[in-house]
Amino acid sequence: MEQLKAEYSRTSRRERKLQILSLTPRHFSIKKTMEFFCASEHMVKMSRKLKKENGILPEVPLLSKGRKISEEEQFSVKRFYKSNEIS
Repeated sequence: MEQLKAEYSRTSRRERKLQILSLTPRHFSIKKTMEFFCASEHMVKMSRKLKKENGILPEVPLLSKGRKISEEEQFSVKRFYKSNEIS
């Protein structure tokens, strides 16, 4: 378990973290898992859901991280905040 904890801390990939959390023993409560791995409740619950649906070391589906904004939108926002009427 200590090796899993170390690997969880080392990795920055969300998918890998969820896979590692899926290896947690059944007798670990959500709280104990959160404390042991220093993981969020959301990550622990999501890993359990994936484990239930796909088993251990599940393939984690790609989740959208939102819509990218265009350069025109970025420019418009910057212009808004830099305007003298707003500052």
